Amino acid sequence: MLLRFLRLLRGYVVFSAVGGFSERFINLCALRKINIWDVSCGEKSITGKIFPGDLKKLADIGSKTGAEIEIQSERGLPFYLQVHKKRIGLVIGAVFFVVFSLIMNRFVWCINVSDGSSISREQLIKAAEGAGLRYGVYVPSFDEEKAAREIYRYFDGELSYVKVNIKGSLAVIEYRESKEKLKIESEGQPSNIVADFDGIIISDETYQGAKNISRGNAVRKGDVLISGVVEGIDSKPLYYQARGCFTALHNCQSKYVMSYSQKISRLVKAYEYNKIIIFGLKIPLGFFSYPAGNVKVYSDTRLLEYGGYVLPFGIERNTAAVYEKAEADREILCKIACMNYSVLVYDEYKNSKIVSENVNITNETDRLIISGEYECIDFIGESKPIIIENIEN
Repeated sequence: MLLRFLRLLRGYVVFSAVGGFSERFINLCALRKINIWDVSCGEKSITGKIFPGDLKKLADIGSKTGAEIEIQSERGLPFYLQVHKKRIGLVIGAVFFVVFSLIMNRFVWCINVSDGSSISREQLIKAAEGAGLRYGVYVPSFDEEKAAREIYRYFDGELSYVKVNIKGSLAVIEYRESKEKLKIESEGQPSNIVADFDGIIISDETYQGAKNISRGNAVRKGDVLISGVVEGIDSKPLYYQARGCFTALHNCQSKYVMSYSQKISRLVKAYEYNKIIIFGLKIPLGFFSYPAGNVKVYSDTRLLEYGGYVLPFGIERNTAAVYEKAEADREILCKIACMNYSVLVYDEYKNSKIVSENVNITNETDRLIISGEYECIDFIGESKPIIIENIEN
């Protein structure tokens, strides 16, 4: 394949030698070191391919052997350029395309991510950008192993394996998720595990150290759950880094206040404008200037996909929304307050198991108060270092 490409780049001639002495013709060509390939012999003719520079030698051999040389066709880049020499734009465009392709092949223009479950492609791309892997990065100076390490650190133990492979202009991020999030703990520091809030112990597991509290017991904040001090065989204390897993039932409270004098943002008008994405470069379609006032821009990026690969071509749809401050009636403010309270509760207890809840809404003259009491089950315990004093007798 490469040899064929080089021959097309140099150009070659398809010829036929009719009549004469075929064997002598072939022998003289070999004697004069004429490179002939794809040779085929008929009854009274020989057909083959040679480079244009050997045509004069071939004509001389034909006259000596009585063969008539006929040019069947001329192929390759030199003959193509000669035919289209008047079309200078086409020639320049072809040369520019070849040079452009060779240069652009040294940059990353396509980033593909292997399929995963809980981690989205957007999260991986964001982590890759932080590690220096983005559209347009120069491949020869890019450290793939360093980028993989940075992506691994970004997810803080959620991944057990990360690999970055770059082939030409394509970068592939391969990863494997951890079954459980890895927790990196310091080694060798003697410590206790103490309760970080009041509650009733629901479950207790001790991995290292002496357990002080069991399931069903009530604890106060600061009580030692697992002690890092263990009595040895000779009654001398041994110090460890206490490790374990405890859960506790405890009470939580949340509160949200909405003033009736508060103004809300009302949508006045929305403007849409688009951008074409080519190799990471965003080109606006038309001219657009942001309107005055309180403006928020919402973007939706869609890239082309082919054969499972995300290509560096696409479109970005943008919506510029103009808002103004306006007064609202109490019914609307109550709905907004309930929605904001739901978001507040979700953020506070998204990692907790809520056993029971009691939510009250108090409507006062100038404000609305939403308060809730919850019984939650959470992991309890934090590590506290043990201070060891050396006493010399």
